Amino acid sequence: MFNKVQPKQGAQETQKIQTITEAMQNFDVRFPVPGSQNQTGSILAIDCEMVECENEIGASVQMLARITVVNYNGYVVLDQYYKPRFKVINYITRISGITPQIIKDKPVYNDFEKSKLQLLFKDKTIIGHTLKSDFDAMEFNLEDYQTRDLMKVDFLKLDEGSRFKKDVFEQGQHSSEVDARAALFIFRKFRNEINLYYKQLDWEKDKQQKQNSKSAKKNQKKQQKVPSKQQRSKKSDNSKQQNEKSQEGQDTRKVQIQKKAISKKKSQ
Repeated sequence: MFNKVQPKQGAQETQKIQTITEAMQNFDVRFPVPGSQNQTGSILAIDCEMVECENEIGASVQMLARITVVNYNGYVVLDQYYKPRFKVINYITRISGITPQIIKDKPVYNDFEKSKLQLLFKDKTIIGHTLKSDFDAMEFNLEDYQTRDLMKVDFLKLDEGSRFKKDVFEQGQHSSEVDARAALFIFRKFRNEINLYYKQLDWEKDKQQKQNSKSAKKNQKKQQKVPSKQQRSKKSDNSKQQNEKSQEGQDTRKVQIQKKAISKKKSQ
């Protein structure tokens, strides 16, 4: 379904890929991969490189120019360049590594290309770093997919994962293959901790949703108990009428008592 693209790699990119691959192999020797093949087969690491474009209303937008997808075993499933459908106003080459020559004859990223990525991501857990920007570039809704975003994992800022992230993600020109492999390596190294962290996030999210639902039902009951202005007015009118009838009844009884008293006095 996908064409496996093998772009020309610079010395820096090749060296980084080799370093990450060796680190992953050494780690696997010391700590065998946990879980079944079915579990590991459902995991993909991705990274995207974007260029700045001008859309149909003249606004600046970041659009997809390259995506790399790596499976759990470190094999490149997809490494594809795209030509944006809008006019490119900045290739951001010093960060993205993208030049006009690289994407000149590449396929336009359109609905057909999007559908292929959607099929590839179906029923998968997507690993990456700052995935929100990647999913925006792919024009996907992040909430529609199961993800593990390393940027959100707080504890990775406190140990060797932080130094590794900084070396790969924050220095020099980026490569989507390097970044995807780096994200995969960090995930494999801290897999249990990251999954536990996300379970905690899911639990807190579920708890908040239940609290919100409970509060909404409570407010709804309060609103049902509190009479509307029209109901209060009607109740007030009914009460007034009842008071008037009660007063009339009291006046009638007084008159009857007075008549009886006068009649009794005359008879004496």
